[in-house]
Amino acid sequence: MQRAANTTREARPVEEDARPIGKRSEPSIVTEDPTLPGLADKLEPLGIDDGCECRDQHRFLFIDEFHSNRTAALLQLFGGPVEDALTAFSPDALPPRPEKAEVDSPAGPVDRVDEIFETFGRHDHSPSLSPVRFRAVRLIETESHPIKADDYRLACRETLRRQGVLVLAGFFSAEMIERSLADAARREPSAFFANSTHNVWLTEPDPTQPEGHSYNRQVISSKGLIADDQLSADSPLREVYGDVDFRAFLCAVLEIDEIHPYADEVSSINVHYAPEGRELGWHFDNSSFAVTMLLQAPVAGGQFEYVPNVRTDLAVHDRIDAILDGSEPVEALAFAPGDLVLFRGHDALHRVTPTEGATTRMLVVFAYNDQPGVGLSQSALQTFYGRFD
Repeated sequence: MQRAANTTREARPVEEDARPIGKRSEPSIVTEDPTLPGLADKLEPLGIDDGCECRDQHRFLFIDEFHSNRTAALLQLFGGPVEDALTAFSPDALPPRPEKAEVDSPAGPVDRVDEIFETFGRHDHSPSLSPVRFRAVRLIETESHPIKADDYRLACRETLRRQGVLVLAGFFSAEMIERSLADAARREPSAFFANSTHNVWLTEPDPTQPEGHSYNRQVISSKGLIADDQLSADSPLREVYGDVDFRAFLCAVLEIDEIHPYADEVSSINVHYAPEGRELGWHFDNSSFAVTMLLQAPVAGGQFEYVPNVRTDLAVHDRIDAILDGSEPVEALAFAPGDLVLFRGHDALHRVTPTEGATTRMLVVFAYNDQPGVGLSQSALQTFYGRFD
């Protein structure tokens, strides 16, 4: 039977952030050390560039917007990988690495920090400073996507309410995408690939219904994924998932009071892999919404198709049959790496078509719920993760 024609929503292509590095770069350093109470108070008067911010809340220290060579020296003091941290933000930001950090001598910021750590007895790359992590890249392009602004949130909310889908082109920074893609590509060999069938409800078949009923009709899902518990602890995807401003933005746009991770250890953050010939079959989501980001587009195929408001239709089973048979029109959504996509997938039937070509389609799913304690069904855990309780 001939498939019905698709309609496609276009999204703007991602524009790489090519702004030159000037006086300032924007890496951040976050360190937690319960043995050093009051450290931020000691650092506060240092005046390491304008815009330096120090906080002692929960024993966390945040230092932003250092001049690049000052950042290099401070990273040296903390024992961090200077080249990696700075080149991840901008290859041109890396200053010559001195044998010993000498910045603003005499009595420059690094000398003063040395003095402080000697006072606290934690000098010279002390392991007691761990864990230390460096945010050397922006996560979100907040200039073009001001996620804290009420008018921007309202515009996004109205689009999602009206269309059931929202594509924010170029939402994530090029640097963040580059880091995440490199990490995801390394982990593809450990992905679990489903080679099984399921119904669109992601439930067990119903033997009380006819074989052709939607509870019993089977579709194929063959894409692979790595689960939340397979991601590295310092993945930038975790920074995005837990970012307070990002979560507040999602709540505002999705019109919910709270947002919660999944109640299992595998579902909250996933990376999906679809090499050539792999696909995700038609299904409804268990969650009322989906939050995704494409990391890498395939040469061809890998098209996201959907039909809104199917689950709530009184003729839902007839609609499902028509969609699976290819006799009802479907919509295709176009988006590019770095775009943020919000999708109401609980009531919309949707799928991803088979990938064509040698480039693997890679997609990140940030899975949240508006209620606590929600986990995937045992059928879904077995089908998509190969996990058994």
